[in-house]
Amino acid sequence: MSRFTLDRLRPPAGGDERIAWLCDRQEITDVLAVYCRAQDRCDRALLESVFHEDAVDEHGGVFEGTMRDFCGFALEVLAQCDTTIHLLHQQLIEIGGDDGWSESYVTAIHRYRDRGELIDSTWHARILDHFQRRDGQWKIFRRRVVYDLNSDRSAREYWARGLLLPPKSLGRRLEADSSASW
Repeated sequence: MSRFTLDRLRPPAGGDERIAWLCDRQEITDVLAVYCRAQDRCDRALLESVFHEDAVDEHGGVFEGTMRDFCGFALEVLAQCDTTIHLLHQQLIEIGGDDGWSESYVTAIHRYRDRGELIDSTWHARILDHFQRRDGQWKIFRRRVVYDLNSDRSAREYWARGLLLPPKSLGRRLEADSSASW
């Protein structure tokens, strides 16, 4: 039986408990959003900040190990890409005291060059996280990624086939991205 049933996901009935439950869910959601941002900006410090020091990651048979080793592995792979986009979709979050569990549907697009050809590799996955709140902060303690689907295709940019001019502000890594000075 799945952990994520309506009974287990239902908020507490009481006012203060219900508000605390909503705040906990939002904090976990924010951790997941920061994880995606850290991946796309290739920001190691930000990426490490979403994990507890003793966290482990099982990345669908592609990687298995400590949080620190995962961050190095992920950034090494992402450095080979021109750009990436990690998108969060529906999320199921269960809270139980200082432990939380989530299942997040994710789409990740990696644009890279293969023998001179521009490729968009699109991955659809589910991220299963065990969160722990320590010292008042929710962070990932254990992660398992389940890959569901992948599609690779040649990338062609038309920017609406002339309807729009190509944008002058494109996403970049770290401080080169316009959001760094926002």
